[in-house]
Amino acid sequence: MTGPQPTPPPYPPPVPGPPPSRTRPAVVVLALLVVLALGAAGTMAALWNDARQDRGAAAGELDAATRLVDDRRAELSDTRKSVQETAEKIKSLESANAELHKCADPAKDSIIAARDGNQPALAAAIDKVEVACR
Repeated sequence: MTGPQPTPPPYPPPVPGPPPSRTRPAVVVLALLVVLALGAAGTMAALWNDARQDRGAAAGELDAATRLVDDRRAELSDTRKSVQETAEKIKSLESANAELHKCADPAKDSIIAARDGNQPALAAAIDKVEVACR
């Protein structure tokens, strides 16, 4: 049993198969590019949506500020009108005060002259009262 052992037949030479495919790396690269493009599109959509919401909020704030400015302008106009009316009343009262002083000052002088017993000054003051208080 120990005889010569049969030698196994030599392995057949490899059968040449198709050449290695070059399309696989191209498909992988294109798939990566598509994934990157979709990611960029998603990011841009999110940024656009945020910008749109920010624009809406800013528009609301602008409208509120515009209404506030309009209200303040109306208040300012009312205040200016009130100031003008007050200035006119002051001028009118000052004029009336000046007219009243034309009579009141000689009357006051006549009272002082009567208190002091100064007859010539009292007579002059009464003459001024008669002229000024008509």
